[in-house]
Amino acid sequence: MYFPQAGVELNPLIPVFVGAAFSLIFGQVGLTGSIGTLPFMVSILNFTSPSVSATNLIYNILTPLGSVYSYRAEKRALWRLGLIAGAGGIIGSLVGPRIRVGVLSDIGLFKILFALLLAALGLRLTFKRYSEIRVGKIEKTTGTIRRHEFTFSDKTYSFQTAPVFFAGILAGTISTTFGIGTGFLLVPFYTTILRLPIYAVAGSALISTLIISSAGTISYATLNSGAAAAPDIRLGVLLGLGGIIGGLASAKVQRRLSSNTLHRFLGVVFIFWSLAYLKQGF
Repeated sequence: MYFPQAGVELNPLIPVFVGAAFSLIFGQVGLTGSIGTLPFMVSILNFTSPSVSATNLIYNILTPLGSVYSYRAEKRALWRLGLIAGAGGIIGSLVGPRIRVGVLSDIGLFKILFALLLAALGLRLTFKRYSEIRVGKIEKTTGTIRRHEFTFSDKTYSFQTAPVFFAGILAGTISTTFGIGTGFLLVPFYTTILRLPIYAVAGSALISTLIISSAGTISYATLNSGAAAAPDIRLGVLLGLGGIIGGLASAKVQRRLSSNTLHRFLGVVFIFWSLAYLKQGF
């Protein structure tokens, strides 16, 4: 099958497999797997135009569907948190694509900034110790326009609307600039700043990603930059179909790992990709 925007001919089963593999791995920590599909397209397929970011956002629209369904079935989808961050992210999605097409149109600068971002997050997640909590279900979710509470694993947690909304704006701007999900920023923010359990917020990050990626895709498609920003719909959909498959299994796999294991795994992967970007240029 030929993919016009990427400029490559590829067996359609390959992007399906790649999308499924990354979704299964990263869905366990609230990510869609787009942090892996991006370098796959840039390094393996040599797809380096701003269009690659828009294509990855299509993957981010489809992939959360399987994971969110699993988290919802297990009562571990905190909808309030996901919707608030998603609302803020819509604002960010108006900015990110314009940064990508303008300031970061050069792939070299794009790689360097992405590597630095991953390195900073990876180091923090790898070396910080997180308190353990047994897997449970989200219950008794209540709140007002300013403050929200929920019970998880027999313990009550709370968060304010404003910081989550502004975190969503920042996450939306960065994620649509690079074409990746919001979990890379929102999950560490939820667990380290708001001190919420990862088992309760991983699904929320995916809900935000679904909203923000949809808005970001529309933003890219409506930019006055021609084919340079238009997504490769075929490639994005095939990656996303694989992502749905991997996402359906990710929540169940997550239950078998400890909280510290999940965070450190995420941190090591970020550092790995950062070194790859800096030393090998994807």
